[in-house]
Amino acid sequence: MKLQKILSRFLKLHKKEIDLSLDRINRLCEKLGNPQDKIKAISVVGTNGKNSTIQACFSILKESNIKCNVFTSPHIQKINERFVFNNEQLKDDELADLFEEVEKINDNKPITFFEILTACYFFKAAQYPDNINLIESGLFHRFDATNILKKKLSKYSNIYFNRSPRLASKKMSKQLIKLFLKKLQLF
Repeated sequence: MKLQKILSRFLKLHKKEIDLSLDRINRLCEKLGNPQDKIKAISVVGTNGKNSTIQACFSILKESNIKCNVFTSPHIQKINERFVFNNEQLKDDELADLFEEVEKINDNKPITFFEILTACYFFKAAQYPDNINLIESGLFHRFDATNILKKKLSKYSNIYFNRSPRLASKKMSKQLIKLFLKKLQLF
């Protein structure tokens, strides 16, 4: 119940579900001490197969005794599925405490639901600096809140230009190609 009340407040922080800008997530993460700069991540981008790719990587890393944090979207049954730390989903009370802490720091500033969830994830993930973070990214990664990561390796699953007219434009195609060719800062 407590968790649902917090999530309801999160949904009211911004009038739009999607608002293509990284300004809000950058602002909040700066207030949180830039936790995204303290983690190592593998970003998985694409139209199909992101979650399967993440689950395969997670399984391989766990078998190799490597601790992981996982951030995916959407969830199937409970929002806890999106928040895996040290190979375990957060419990309801742990997740509620995390959300309340970040909510207080955000101070009712406008931010989308996904952006504040992402900031919560980064904030918690920074507590496990040696873990590998497996992060699902959308919107071709460019406008996704997870794209503020510094230490990342990107893995692309299948990409199709069928999501929306906004993503299927020639301009977006050129941006995607630039993203593929960009030299990544690795671990």
